Amino acid sequence: MSFNKNILPIGVQDYLPETCYNKSFLENKISQVFKQSGYQKIEPPTFEYIDTYNFNNSSHMEKVFKLIDFDGKVLALRSDPTLQISRIAATKLKNNINRLFYVLNSYEFSNMQTQNSRTREFSQVGLELIGAKGSKADCEVIILAIESLLSCGLKNFKIDIGQVDYFLGIAEFYGFDERLTETIRERINNKDLTGIKNLLEKQDLSSEAKENILLIPNLFGGKEVLKTADKISQNQKSDNAIKNIKEILELMEQFGYSDYISIDFGMLPHLSYYSGIIFRGMTDCVGAALLEGGRYDNLSAYFGANNPSVGFSIGVSRLMTAIEKTSGLQPLKASDYAYIVIENGEKHAFEYIKKLRQSGLCIERAFVDSEQDLTQYCRDKNIKKYLIISDKEIKEGSYE
Repeated sequence: MSFNKNILPIGVQDYLPETCYNKSFLENKISQVFKQSGYQKIEPPTFEYIDTYNFNNSSHMEKVFKLIDFDGKVLALRSDPTLQISRIAATKLKNNINRLFYVLNSYEFSNMQTQNSRTREFSQVGLELIGAKGSKADCEVIILAIESLLSCGLKNFKIDIGQVDYFLGIAEFYGFDERLTETIRERINNKDLTGIKNLLEKQDLSSEAKENILLIPNLFGGKEVLKTADKISQNQKSDNAIKNIKEILELMEQFGYSDYISIDFGMLPHLSYYSGIIFRGMTDCVGAALLEGGRYDNLSAYFGANNPSVGFSIGVSRLMTAIEKTSGLQPLKASDYAYIVIENGEKHAFEYIKKLRQSGLCIERAFVDSEQDLTQYCRDKNIKKYLIISDKEIKEGSYE
């Protein structure tokens, strides 16, 4: 079988200089926000034993890239940094509270056969607050999500917040088994009212119970949805979930960030390790979440610890798309100078250029022979100034 050596595998891409410049720019902006709140960078390996990702017999295992090691053991490319960092915190970090962040590529296996399929290698910037519980810890992380997007120049976005215990409490109250709970969860998350109704018709439930569950997908918006959520809730777990949301909203109002927050009790992504607050960042110009996060207090038990935790990750490519469609991406920064060397001026040029670079200037050599060609070189690369250096003098010029 022959392959075209100029075609990339499905789901990966080359980052050319301008894109790479903007990618690094956004990653650095977000990293700075994290550092200013005491978060420290961490870097787990790109691959490790597959058991790390098999939390609770996770259904996402079919999306993990698998490798066979020299000894026959199965390895996996990173699919979820949160699992890796939870392992590290449980086995290698001794502090009661750890604030950690990462800038990493993750990988998702897909057998889609078109170039339009979902990206299989994607960049993420995220953080994990490990060892802290309660609404104030949740609020710290949500605020950092908001400030991260703002630092990148994005303004028109919302952070939707939900609470998985709200739905789980109702499911337990009505006696749903695990399979039924998962099926209804999926349909609520997809806002599939017809599917929910058809499923409930087959259950031995009161009319009131069916009506209450059918209300959950529509419990989204502002504070006004809390009244209906309170009415539906008839158990302590759901009441505590509402209390968690109310406390976060009160803090957000105090901090001046309430305009960025909306509530969605029907947001119920796969519940493999989420255990409380969940949230996602959305904007009109991108058809998918820019960031996703939540609380996962039970995950560390998989690695033998008891670390209540909350965190989120930002999809860098999606964020770049949002920035491009709103405020616009950063233009690729040109060098401050280009230069050529004439008349045995190599030593003089080396020493002079070194001093300029040490002062913070960006200077590149143009391998041309004349001032005319140097001027054209600068014009082609949008470099405003040039130097012509000989052993006796330095001539500075501009093509403008």
